[in-house]
Amino acid sequence: MQAFQLLRQGSFILGAIWLPNLGLEQEVIGAFEQLLYIGYSLSFFWVAGLIQGLLSSYTDFSPQDRQRFLFNAYGLFMGLSSLVFIVMLCFPEFIFSVFTKSQAVPYYYLFCFYLLLNTPTFLLENIFLLKGKYRNIYLYGFYSFFAYLTVLILPLILGYDFGYALAGLILMALLKHIYLLGLIRKLGFVRFNFFLLRTWIVLSTPLILYAFLGGLMQTFDGWIINYWYNGDPEKFAIFRYGARELPLVLALSAAFGSAMLPEMRKNREQALQAIRKKSLNLFHLLFPLSFLLLAFSDVWFPFLFTKSFEGSIIIFDTYLIIVCSRLIFSRTILIGLQDNKMVLYISVAELLINIGLSFYFIPHLGLFGVALATLVAFSVEKVFLCLYLWYRHNIPLNKYTNIPWWSIYSIVIIFLFIAKYIEKLSFT
Repeated sequence: MQAFQLLRQGSFILGAIWLPNLGLEQEVIGAFEQLLYIGYSLSFFWVAGLIQGLLSSYTDFSPQDRQRFLFNAYGLFMGLSSLVFIVMLCFPEFIFSVFTKSQAVPYYYLFCFYLLLNTPTFLLENIFLLKGKYRNIYLYGFYSFFAYLTVLILPLILGYDFGYALAGLILMALLKHIYLLGLIRKLGFVRFNFFLLRTWIVLSTPLILYAFLGGLMQTFDGWIINYWYNGDPEKFAIFRYGARELPLVLALSAAFGSAMLPEMRKNREQALQAIRKKSLNLFHLLFPLSFLLLAFSDVWFPFLFTKSFEGSIIIFDTYLIIVCSRLIFSRTILIGLQDNKMVLYISVAELLINIGLSFYFIPHLGLFGVALATLVAFSVEKVFLCLYLWYRHNIPLNKYTNIPWWSIYSIVIIFLFIAKYIEKLSFT
């Protein structure tokens, strides 16, 4: 799963690198980022919540119910994807006014079909994980993300309009969808079961709300950029190109957290020991890499993304510091313990902090202020999660985190950031 997430994030970053280098106008890149932003805002929360609910509850069902579960999971994902598709088709003006503050976004209707077909395919890698088909995760990740880069970039290399790239993405999503249907047919019972769906939905509802609030932070960040800069696609592109966590950090931490959810259900103590030991390996890999990227971002970032995205550098550097919070897996443990309501309540506090700080920082710091507000809110949320896990479940931080190493690495990256941007941070 870590390799799969790395391939996914890597393909997105490579695509983002190639688009400006192939001469695609910043305005078109901004429009594409706005489409991705709309799709994320309308689907990510329920996809993430249902997937986490699936991973944490699947082993509780009987072998026969597990087979029925797969078909019902596809039915629910397809139903929700269709609902999003209908809303986007029927109310485009409302979507534009809420998310982009503009009259229209190019290629919008093509993107609607891509979102409809692609969203249910998020089940694929998780089905492979639950079924123990780990080799399939590698192969699916390699082929699907190679296809993503090919269909995105090849039309531009051949001199075609960007609409052909989106048409290629639709074709790729269709093929993945057909493969998903074949897999469901092979591994599951094609039979509707209301009890299984209800159990899954009840367990996942707090996780969906949590993911919604977490996703609302990114949605709000995009909204306030569009609001403050009057829907300027170039400003939006600059922010979005910077507002990306290091793909290796996001991929490895997200996949590791997902993979540990079933382990928490099987044996709590062994899972805690595994989280502490394996997260230390992530520290030694990801912190030093973050140091190097932060120290030399002024050199490599404009080289990769062209000088037109130099304004994204400080935003990217700010997001690098999220590694300090990302590599503490308190939320994973709470979800594994199925203590989901407090996760939801803490995420509400995180969102409110982010909104308040964003409105305070943006007049002083512009795009950087929005990134800084996200960093602070994310860090405060992780502190609350750790304290609650200690208070409610008697699981202190040192039981699942190597505190000495984490402290040293965190101090170093924060020092590097402050030294680099001391003038930016000294606003009044």
